[in-house]
Order: sequence, then structure tokens, then C-alpha cells
Amino acid sequence: MLITRTLLDLAAPLVVRKAFWCNGRLYQPSDAFNWRKKAVSERVVRQLWEDWKIDVEGSPTSPTVSVSAPEKVTDGLDATADPPTPAPVASTRAPGKRR
Repeated sequence: MLITRTLLDLAAPLVVRKAFWCNGRLYQPSDAFNWRKKAVSERVVRQLWEDWKIDVEGSPTSPTVSVSAPEKVTDGLDATADPPTPAPVASTRAPGKRR
């Protein structure tokens, strides 16, 4: 099946299709993407659009908000968990030797 996609219109409101990080913020599917307000360059917007991460709001391929919203993507860290303890570092120098 061939998917026809609306051309990128930078004047139209944009919406997130796939989760991604941009300028230190995690954008989730169906979030509005106001790239001018967030100081994102036009070049980056075009790259996100070419990667199918954003789309023009209201286009046939743009996501719609449903009653059963998809789970939020996280960075894999549990905010309530203790941080992992680092493994001990073994010395590579022979015993008794100084630099």
C-alpha cells in the first residue's frame, strides 16, 4: 500500500509522530511541536520530517489522540530507584611499582 504524505508546510502546526529528544526535551507522539518557540532551526525541522518523526497536524499520516493513549517513552531510568553502584576498578599496575 502506497502512503501519500502531505508536503511539509512550515507555516502549519506540526505534531510529533514518534518520540524523540530535541533541545533537551523529550517529545511524545501527539505532542504539538512549536519549533519556532523552542528555537529549533528549519534544517532540523526538515530532518525530523524526513525521518517521519513529525508531521503536519491534520494530515492523513499525522497521529491522532485516542482514548487509549500509548505509553509514554522514558529514558529507561526509574526516578524512585537507587542509582546503580559502579563496579570496582582493578589496578593495571604491578604491586610495589611506582610511576
